[in-house]
Amino acid sequence: MPRPDAAVEARLRASIALMSGNPALLAAADESGADAIGTDLHAEVASARIAAPVGRTSLLVRTATAMPVVVQWVGQRAALASPRLARAILRRTGLHHQLY
Repeated sequence: MPRPDAAVEARLRASIALMSGNPALLAAADESGADAIGTDLHAEVASARIAAPVGRTSLLVRTATAMPVVVQWVGQRAALASPRLARAILRRTGLHHQLY
């Protein structure tokens, strides 16, 4: 399969940034410039970057990342075993807005 050229790849990354709403991806797409992704897509990225929520991660997420990997793994498996627990964690931490 042929590799897309740089312009197509830059537009694809900008589109992914718009769909995900990830502030880091939006910043990278905005910094690529209007020449690389086109003026229409650059304007959309710039407006989405302004509206993207920027803030600290929740206490639960910061605590989880500070835990040892084994404890994180057990917690992930427990959340997978209980969909209600997983939904409560995602809603309480706000991760469902950041990831989807």
